[in-house]
Amino acid sequence: MYTVLPGPCAAITALVGSGLDASAFSFGGFLPVKSGQRQNELAAAVARDGTSIFYESPHRLLKSLTVLAEIAPERLACVARELTKKFEEYRRGFPADHNQRPRQPTLDQLKSDPRNQRRQPES
Repeated sequence: MYTVLPGPCAAITALVGSGLDASAFSFGGFLPVKSGQRQNELAAAVARDGTSIFYESPHRLLKSLTVLAEIAPERLACVARELTKKFEEYRRGFPADHNQRPRQPTLDQLKSDPRNQRRQPES
């Protein structure tokens, strides 16, 4: 694991931290708000050579990843967030992998997991 030192551009920080090929890339700014335009932009990105970088609103991220999963399910993607902050995170994988949020364990699951059981004092 390594940390990327921040530079003047978050897109470059995300590109380097993603681990994706950085030898040729394009930066598309924010994806369009309208779904048809967003789909067209993502399709064009898939057709281009090199890595494509986009900014996306947290409110539209899952929709955009769903579109990307339909267009190019086998293309690797990285979602980077909170760059240069305490909770910096890079999630790498296929687009459909990003749509599956880890479910929070319920109290019953925690109780049933032997690793979460308290040891009883020995008598």
